[in-house]
Amino acid sequence: MESVNLWIVFYICYCYGTHEFQYSVANEVAISCFIIHYVNRSLVFPFRISNPTPMSTFVFISATVFCSWNAINQGLSLLVVNRIPDAWCYNPQFILGIIFFCA
Repeated sequence: MESVNLWIVFYICYCYGTHEFQYSVANEVAISCFIIHYVNRSLVFPFRISNPTPMSTFVFISATVFCSWNAINQGLSLLVVNRIPDAWCYNPQFILGIIFFCA
């Protein structure tokens, strides 16, 4: 259900792979955090659940639609549209965000 995030972001990266984002360290860090998070949520976490409960079709479809929209917004924003300046890597908010993400 959440693996759709990975597929869409990888597709966007494949289609627009030659854009400027590759030269922005801040964009690479941000999209890497997104990918690491969803690898954990879609590939690692499901295997760690001891007693999975059944899920309704409505919840599954709603979550898939939301995750698709999220991946399109995040992927296009970080990979195509916005170039975060490299100076953001030294911004306290960026540093704290990365620290909280890793914690």
